[in-house]
Amino acid sequence: MNSPVTPTGVTAIVERLLFALVNAQLHGPVHARVRDACADVASLVGQHCAPTGARAVLLGVAADQFVVDGRAVLGASLFAKRLLQRIEGRGAGGVELDAAVTADDVVGLVDVLARRVAAPDLVASAHELAQRGVRGVRLVPPYAGGREGGGADGAGAADGGGGDAADDVGAGPGTEGERAVVALHQSTVDLLQGLTIAACQGRELDLAPVSSVVDRMVASLERDAGFLHALSHYPEYDFFTFGHSIRVALIAIDVVRRSTDDADLVHRVGCAGLLHDVGKSLVRWDVLHKRGPLDADEKREMQRHSALGAGILLANRSADPLAVAAAYGHHCDLCGGGYPQTCGEFEQGLVTRLVKICDVYEALTAVRPYKASMTPARAFRTMLGMKGHFDEELLAHFVRSVGVYPAGTRVRLDDGSLGRVVGQTEDLRRPVVDVVEVDGGPVAGDDRRRIDLSVAPVDGPSVVVAAAPPVPATPAAVASA
Repeated sequence: MNSPVTPTGVTAIVERLLFALVNAQLHGPVHARVRDACADVASLVGQHCAPTGARAVLLGVAADQFVVDGRAVLGASLFAKRLLQRIEGRGAGGVELDAAVTADDVVGLVDVLARRVAAPDLVASAHELAQRGVRGVRLVPPYAGGREGGGADGAGAADGGGGDAADDVGAGPGTEGERAVVALHQSTVDLLQGLTIAACQGRELDLAPVSSVVDRMVASLERDAGFLHALSHYPEYDFFTFGHSIRVALIAIDVVRRSTDDADLVHRVGCAGLLHDVGKSLVRWDVLHKRGPLDADEKREMQRHSALGAGILLANRSADPLAVAAAYGHHCDLCGGGYPQTCGEFEQGLVTRLVKICDVYEALTAVRPYKASMTPARAFRTMLGMKGHFDEELLAHFVRSVGVYPAGTRVRLDDGSLGRVVGQTEDLRRPVVDVVEVDGGPVAGDDRRRIDLSVAPVDGPSVVVAAAPPVPATPAAVASA
């Protein structure tokens, strides 16, 4: 019997596996961070198997998502494209971990997955595991109904592995557009992971994929800003702080695209937002990933990331000067405070000032291990009270553009229905919404009404009553959020 792992449990296991994989690619499989993460994986698997006496945890891989008990687990998949591809690239349809799996077993798995040259097929990959003495982990074949070559639509267990990993695979968000947005999020995270590895290894960054990803972000926001923003807030884990960079870029793009028809400027702002924290790749690992407030020495170490980021980008001949400036100056204040401290006068450009606003707003409204999130309204009040920190005119424009109920927010309307905010109007309590739930039941995508609440309809809602509770942790719920 396999363990009925919860979505939260899957996400925790995947997070530690991904952490181990990236560090193995950076430092090799014997590094302490790799071994510690692999020990965490073994412990988590044991914890999930113990209550039911299950003999194993089976993580299927299907359609670029992790699958457990036939259902896609979106939260575990959004940040783990690198891990998913490495498993599929070995000809496998998933990974099965025994209840008694050891840290050494998991290290052996990570070592096989981290190798640049993959074994040609599943049999050869299994042989590699056996050569490393791995007994508690198995790569399982693709689901029989899937495509050949590892790009499976499901996942099946190996002989003796406890049955199919995904007899009825949950494909996640159902529409083609929603699946494209999930793929975009995965590609963006994978890109940022690759840039981090390159920066840590002292290699020149390939920024061409950044430009391509930002083009896709802009196009996706124009099609359905609500879904992309909602998805960017979905994962329970923010692996390597990449979620923060993605959300800053999305917010910045959204503000600028509502202000100008200059497509080139919108694109450059998106690139600057996505790369503003690239310097964190060179910050001490224990400081960057500390799950609590930083002491004085740790703060000084963290503050190095601005200058480090500018240096990384300056070393790249194709880097946009606007992105270099934003990386360097997004923690500088208009009043001369902040960091880095400069010898002479430093003047922030418009893009840097906007990225700074987006960076602070995202930090205030995001959940962190050591703090709860602020509501947008409270974040606005806090920022408006920080005199000298921001361009006041730009901040006022930011507040109008983002709104009290930002794009992606689920809201309760005055007729009892639920909506998803997709845009703003001049009245902050009357945004543009898609009605996603009526009388307690979801509304199918093709049947949804898009309503501008500032133009009160005769036969429908006219105002937002309150923000609605977060969606349950399922792909379908995110799609309807």
